[in-house]
Amino acid sequence: MKSLNSIDMIPKSVVFAVVAALGCFIAALLAEPLFLGKTPTIIIPQPPDPPSPYFVFCIDDSGSMSGNKREDVKDAAKEFISTRNLEKEKIGIVVFDRTSQVHLPLSKDKHRALSAIDSYRLGGGTVFSAPLQDALNLFEGETEITQINQTYRDRIEEINKAIGEVNQLIEIGRIKGKEMERLLPQTVPKIVLFFTDGQPEHEPPQLGLQKAQELREKGIKIYAISTMDGDKNYLAKMTGDASQVYMVNDAHIKDAFKQMEQQINAELSAAQPDFLRDVPKKQTADGSGDIEIIIGTSRTKQILQSTVWSMLLCLGMCVFIVIVQNLLMRKPLFIPDQLATLCIGGAIGGLLAGFCGDTVFQIIPIVFIGRLVGLCILGAILAYAMSFYIANLDRKWALIGGVLGGFLGAIGFQIFANALSGTSGRLLGAAILGACIGAMIGFVEQFYRNVWLMVVYDPRNFTQVNLGSRAITVGSGTSDTVFVKDVGTKAATFLMVDSEIRFADANGTQTLRAGDSVKVGSVEFAVCSKNVVGIRKFYPMKMSRARELMNK
Repeated sequence: MKSLNSIDMIPKSVVFAVVAALGCFIAALLAEPLFLGKTPTIIIPQPPDPPSPYFVFCIDDSGSMSGNKREDVKDAAKEFISTRNLEKEKIGIVVFDRTSQVHLPLSKDKHRALSAIDSYRLGGGTVFSAPLQDALNLFEGETEITQINQTYRDRIEEINKAIGEVNQLIEIGRIKGKEMERLLPQTVPKIVLFFTDGQPEHEPPQLGLQKAQELREKGIKIYAISTMDGDKNYLAKMTGDASQVYMVNDAHIKDAFKQMEQQINAELSAAQPDFLRDVPKKQTADGSGDIEIIIGTSRTKQILQSTVWSMLLCLGMCVFIVIVQNLLMRKPLFIPDQLATLCIGGAIGGLLAGFCGDTVFQIIPIVFIGRLVGLCILGAILAYAMSFYIANLDRKWALIGGVLGGFLGAIGFQIFANALSGTSGRLLGAAILGACIGAMIGFVEQFYRNVWLMVVYDPRNFTQVNLGSRAITVGSGTSDTVFVKDVGTKAATFLMVDSEIRFADANGTQTLRAGDSVKVGSVEFAVCSKNVVGIRKFYPMKMSRARELMNK
């Protein structure tokens, strides 16, 4: 007994899934140059560390500072100096009673600073304006402060310029994220650490307040520590902020210095805003610490990519499915006018699907949603187009199957695109998309058929074609549904009219029933129905007729 051996032994859904996947893969490969090229970026220079602070101690050494009080202040000041990073910071020392003396200009020399604390000794009354003036003179005489401030300002302006470019691209959708905050220019923090155990006795109190205000207006911050003999309200006016005044008992001077240092450190460490938090970014490869902000594709290129990609995929699926359908009908694989129509229709359908998907993405900026809509439309257009090439493919169910295939394909594409980034993800995702849409077209053709023809060329060579309201023509022309050699164009016609199967050829017209067969040339046509049980699920011919054909 000879066995049946034909591509028709494979379910149509599997055949169409394979060829549509191949068509999509090749089309995606052709479209890949659209996605190649270096991802455009904007380089944001690494934000500089904030300028390090400069400190000036103003230490009261009037006659009331004798004994343990003076030593406690010295120990506390030396401990503060020891903790500072004088490779970046500077410290100056002013000591005052009724006069004021600079014991150390601003210096990074920690040893000199500690020695200056140890060596001072005055004694007498108290003034505040003179030491504040000396502190101001030290800061204003430090030319390095101006240089540091300018360098930092230039760096921040460079960063803010890049941030402005990024924000413009965020506004038009080229970069996804929230608008970035611009960095604020900072200057070298200038800080006066003022210690006293009393009040100004040898000058009008207003002089000290006026001088302190002058310092604050020039950006100099004042912190004050005082024993309980001092005037807290006066010192609050002098510093401009009561939280920068520490009133302590003589026994807790060291603790006050520590608390003041903690407050200063907390304020100095207040970070710039995390302006890079909500944008796609990466470190540059040169190790400079600069940041690359990744720019999305331009609107024009996005439309070009989505529409051309969809167009090529639609063309790939159309051409490959129709070529296989021609093969099944024993027609020439490439029919010029057929291919021309396919190319025009496929291009229009693909462009429409791509444009619709991109439009949805602009309304709902979620990539998967836009892709899902676009691919569902692509599947519907493709399946509907195939109903003009696959005989009596139900167009309503073809649309539904196409949408479902596009939906499943979009999910498969998303999975592969996420798992395999770049070219490999797009190519495999496209193949999955083609397989899903092709499988649904084949499934709809087989599942929703009621009556069809088994076209038997010989026991090993046969195919099937659905019967329905659209005529099936048999002949040797490229426009005929089923190709039979050497019988002429439209040699015979099969048509269903009101559930009757009508066969017409040169000998006239006759009505056929399921199980009947006729010959056109050397080819036999057997009418099959879901109500006629055969040797295989997909080929339900009468058992006797199937055996007869297989044993010829």
